[in-house]
Amino acid sequence: MARRRDPEMSARRRADIARAAGELIGLRGYEATTVAQIAASAGVSSATVFYYFPDKASVFRAVFETDLPAVERLIAEHRGATDPVDGILGIITSMAAESTLPGAHGIMVELLRRIDQDPALASTVAATDAVVREGLSDLIRRGIAHGTIEPDLDPAATAGWMQAIVDAAFLHAIPEPLLSAQVRRTVSAYLRPSSTEQER
Repeated sequence: MARRRDPEMSARRRADIARAAGELIGLRGYEATTVAQIAASAGVSSATVFYYFPDKASVFRAVFETDLPAVERLIAEHRGATDPVDGILGIITSMAAESTLPGAHGIMVELLRRIDQDPALASTVAATDAVVREGLSDLIRRGIAHGTIEPDLDPAATAGWMQAIVDAAFLHAIPEPLLSAQVRRTVSAYLRPSSTEQER
C-alpha cells in the first residue's frame, strides 16, 4: 500500500528547503551553491530535494514564492490603518527590514541576474510586486482624500517609487536601526503635502 503524503509535512519540508537555499545562495551565489549543500543545510538528502523540486532553478524560485503570502498578510495588516501614512510606513519599513537578514544582498543580486532567464521566476516576482503596489496605491489614494498626502502624486507611480526604495535597501545593505529611520524619513517627506496645499 502506497504511503499517504502529509500535506503539512510536505509544506514544511518545501519551506525548509527554500529557506536553506535562500540563505546559501545569498551568501555564496547561485552557481557556487549545489543541491547537495542545500539538502545538507535543510537536513534532508539530495533525493528529497529532487522529490519536491525538479531542479535547482525551481528551488531558487521557491525562495520568492514564499514572498507572495507574506506580503498579502502584510498588506492586510496595514490596509485598514486609521492614518494611511502610518500604514504605508508600516509596509515599507517591514519590507525593507528584511534587507538586513544574512544573505539578503546576495539573493537580490542573484535575482537580478536570473530573472530575465526564467519566465516563471519573473512571473512570481511580478505577482508579488503587484500585490504590494495595489496595497500601497490604495493607502495613497486614501491619504490624498484625507488631506495627509500630496494630492499631485500619482498613486501607482508613487507606490512603484517606494518599492524601488525597498529594492535599494537590499542592494546597499544598510544596517538597522539606521535603515528604518532613513526609509521612514524619506517616504514621509515625499508623501507630505506641500505648504501651499496645507494652507488651502
